[in-house]
Amino acid sequence: MAQHTITEARQRVTEMSPQLNPEVWAQLDGEVKQAERAATAKAHTFVAERFTEASLTGNEAVAAICDVRDRANALVAAAKAGHMSAAEANEQLNDLRAEYRRLERDATNVSRTADLVEAIEDDPIGWADNLHARFPATQPHFTF
Repeated sequence: MAQHTITEARQRVTEMSPQLNPEVWAQLDGEVKQAERAATAKAHTFVAERFTEASLTGNEAVAAICDVRDRANALVAAAKAGHMSAAEANEQLNDLRAEYRRLERDATNVSRTADLVEAIEDDPIGWADNLHARFPATQPHFTF
């Protein structure tokens, strides 16, 4: 049994189709369609997992950003009221800035994940073929 990407297999069947009788063509076309269905199912599972991760991370990031904002507002109020030294206020402000930068990185990762999910949803076969090209052992098996 030969291994090909799905696109390669589809091209081979298309190229061979003039020489094939209808039964053989239907069998080979069925193999490609089965590989397409399997790739699409894998892509949907991958997308669902990434979407869940991104949603959780995104929701956590929003909550954490709100928390940083609230703590920054409280810090400003405490500093204005003279409840801490300028050095303490500056140290806490630097900590909040560092935390905010980390949250921005998390938000960037969520954005990248959303872009990946969108690309996979647009072309699940292309996504699978990309994986198959990078990891040939994962390529589907065909009788041709």
